[in-house]
Amino acid sequence: MTTGSTYDALPYTSLPYPRTHPDHLFAMARLFGVRAAPVETCRVLEIGCGSAGNLLAMAESLPRGRLVGVDPSGGEIERGRAVASQLGLDNLRLVAGTADDVEGTFDYVIAHGVLSWVAPELRRAILARGRALLADDGVFYASYNVFPGWHLRGAVRGMLRHHVTAREPAAQIASARTLIDWLSRRLTRDGGALRAVLDEEIARLASADDAYLFHELLEEDNHPLWFADFVAEAAEAGLSWLGEADPAANVSRMAAPRAYDSLRDIAGDDPIRVEQHFDFLRSRTFRASLLVKQPHVRREAPGEAWSDLFVASRGPGDAYIEDENLAAALARLAAEWPDALPIAELSIDSEGESAGVLAARRPIEPEQLVPLHTASIVELRARRLELARAPLEMPWASPLARLQARGSGMVTNLRHEPLPLSPEERAALVELDGTRSADGPAAIRLAELALLRRRAP
Repeated sequence: MTTGSTYDALPYTSLPYPRTHPDHLFAMARLFGVRAAPVETCRVLEIGCGSAGNLLAMAESLPRGRLVGVDPSGGEIERGRAVASQLGLDNLRLVAGTADDVEGTFDYVIAHGVLSWVAPELRRAILARGRALLADDGVFYASYNVFPGWHLRGAVRGMLRHHVTAREPAAQIASARTLIDWLSRRLTRDGGALRAVLDEEIARLASADDAYLFHELLEEDNHPLWFADFVAEAAEAGLSWLGEADPAANVSRMAAPRAYDSLRDIAGDDPIRVEQHFDFLRSRTFRASLLVKQPHVRREAPGEAWSDLFVASRGPGDAYIEDENLAAALARLAAEWPDALPIAELSIDSEGESAGVLAARRPIEPEQLVPLHTASIVELRARRLELARAPLEMPWASPLARLQARGSGMVTNLRHEPLPLSPEERAALVELDGTRSADGPAAIRLAELALLRRRAP
């Protein structure tokens, strides 16, 4: 079967990916010294959008934006169109085909779960076409599997592909799961690296659906590559590597100067070589890189260049924050969670309290947030979302979330995250359309999960 027909026969679960949302991409680009297009009116293209599980929530959250998704699976596109029509999303267009079938200019181009899962020549063509469609100040999000970590995962994939002889996806999946079970029982605990890799795969597949197993481990095309080689391919297409979409995936001089200097001692001053050696240390298997058209990028910007961003935090967690002023700022952010505050509001000239939390006594320098951002203690965002907190007076859940709550699958919250909900939470969610007050544990929980706005937009 061809790749297109296998995705028709076994659709990949289409979910929102928080780090592909323009709210996040805008903030990351600013952190790296690139001023991307404003989020509220941006133009977004997703290549390989499936049934638009990622774009539907984006389109709903960006009513003044223009969003386009393209996928070779006609069945997936029709499923996405049906939901978009039901929600009245006239700012979203879904195309059955390839990126060559799309015209226009886009501020954000997304290729998530595509580039490693097509033939190498098609990967290069997607990069070139993405560059042609990208605005001059645009950001291209590209995810892909990488070595050295995939050398180990590839051993499991190779064994499965050698073992499986069936032609139909359902039979292939059953045969693959039988082999994995047999290996897990027969391979001894002193089986070295293979035993460790197999244990990781078993744990990963325990919570994965059949579509993930098939398309990740059994498809004909899965072509990991070294990070440095990917950057070279992107450069041939006219794209420069800016940084990683995941803050924790970047090795930064601002966030961890000693670690950066240690890598530079062995890799030299080239930031691409530094990142490649970082992959050696982490045995990385996956990257989600940000690419731009500018040939020369700074990759790190001074704090004043992005001091107008918003910041959110659940608090420091188990991390010890020695600076009392910074600890006070984190406490104030935790009181606002799941919403964000402007960086400039992290201090107030007051002897009182804000939201019941002692406020910072002096301004927080944006650079102080970089290590916390890399450690996932804080998030940087493009805007405030006006998310609900208790008490809940007339809270509003998005039409997409209310529609999803009537089913049994994941529900997308206002932070662009897919969430499982209990039956009680689903029953409460479908009622919250901004016309009634809400109370009770289920409603409070929905607010904590960032599913509710304070009022209808």
